[in-house]
Amino acid sequence: MSEVIIPLVAATGVAAVVTYYFLRKMAMATKEYNEASGVVKNIVLTFNRRQEEQDRRIEETAYKTESAESRSERLSEQVNTQAGRINYLTSNVKDVWSYLKQVAGHVATTSERVNAVEKNQKEMQHQISDLQLKYVGMLPEKEAQQPPVIKGEHTLDSLTETEKEVLQTLASQGSKSATELSRITKKTREHTARTMKKLFQLGYVNRETHKLPYRYMLNDKVQKAIQEAKKQESQTTATA
Repeated sequence: MSEVIIPLVAATGVAAVVTYYFLRKMAMATKEYNEASGVVKNIVLTFNRRQEEQDRRIEETAYKTESAESRSERLSEQVNTQAGRINYLTSNVKDVWSYLKQVAGHVATTSERVNAVEKNQKEMQHQISDLQLKYVGMLPEKEAQQPPVIKGEHTLDSLTETEKEVLQTLASQGSKSATELSRITKKTREHTARTMKKLFQLGYVNRETHKLPYRYMLNDKVQKAIQEAKKQESQTTATA
């Protein structure tokens, strides 16, 4: 009987020891599990917090990216608007430049015309000066077209020989210019012009003023006086 009980007790003791050892191991494993579980939970919580922070940063980055894209679109629109304005201004500048070229061409043409007009004016002034020199003394001052007939006590006898010669030439040959009379009387053109001016102012001759050079002719009364003087001279000669 004792042989059966002793092994049974020994087996029970061994079982108890093994059970204690196993329970202790289980307790230690449970403790380590709990500790590991806490660590895992902390890791998970930390990871979650970091993930949330990362998500928040991603959302902020996405928002900033959307804002940047919106700004970029607005800037692109502004750039396109400015480009359109620049193109418009460029077109206007080209038009203005073309207009300025046309104006410069007109100015050059006008300048050439002005220079031509000035040149013509100078030439005309030279021609006028030449005419004045040519007809000096022959172009009288402004006077009455028909002066009174023989002013004051002037008579044929009061005239100089040259003046009488001029009157006789006009009586015999008709109207003459001062230039023609200067050749006939063999006097200078200026002297003849002054003589004709004097005779005109005294009323001995009339003057045609519708063309140059002026032509002179005897006054009707002077013509009659010369004819009467010739008649008297002829009668005197015949009597003698």
